[in-house]
Amino acid sequence: MKILVYGAGPLGSLFASRLHEAGHAVSLLARGQRLTDLREYGIVLVDTQTGQETVSRPQIVDRLDPQDAYVGQAGEIRIPPSAYVESRFQLGETVVITRGSRRSGGIGIGRSEKLKDSPLQSRFFEQAIVGNNGCVALPPEADIHPDERLLVVRGSGFALGFIQRGPIYEEALKHTDIDIFEVA
Repeated sequence: MKILVYGAGPLGSLFASRLHEAGHAVSLLARGQRLTDLREYGIVLVDTQTGQETVSRPQIVDRLDPQDAYVGQAGEIRIPPSAYVESRFQLGETVVITRGSRRSGGIGIGRSEKLKDSPLQSRFFEQAIVGNNGCVALPPEADIHPDERLLVVRGSGFALGFIQRGPIYEEALKHTDIDIFEVA
């Protein structure tokens, strides 16, 4: 599994370092002077009790790979691997696509049995099949276009959210200490 840590602040750097040390394929997204420093010095961690320094050198990137961050040219969306596993989606499974809120746009992808008695039931507008690599073909009504970046939001338990805009999206971009999961 590949892991992208979005944000090279203290917490993001700590997580990237520990995951890298544990043998995971980790990329850390950084910008500006922090990008320059990380590429030159790596992530330097200091044990506060012993004063011992350790240096970790995961891959440092300054942009997201388009394969990981955008809607595909054919209008398909790839569920990020970690979200795919957590949601327990299966190849060939029929999923429900719901409209996002007016404020955040986007869509939700979930199971009909979870959505039937949820507040999201009224937003249901299409069904789709989970394809190879967790890809789901989006209907034109989704109003999501090729190369569009989406913020993946998990947590409601009803559906996996793919947000286009709005206060949640904008606020997430300001915080380098949280992971942002995006899709292709």
